[in-house]
Amino acid sequence: MSATGGVISLWGTVATSGERTRAARIAAGVEGVRSVENRLAVVKGS
Repeated sequence: MSATGGVISLWGTVATSGERTRAARIAAGVEGVRSVENRLAVVKGS
């Protein structure tokens, strides 16, 4: 994860699409965040 000027970039792997969605929602809920770039990849077993 990185943050610049209110834009959060998520990257890495997660085990399910639900985890991917949840991570983006949590990041979007942080004060000061204007947008989220979700580059998390779903990889079973990660």
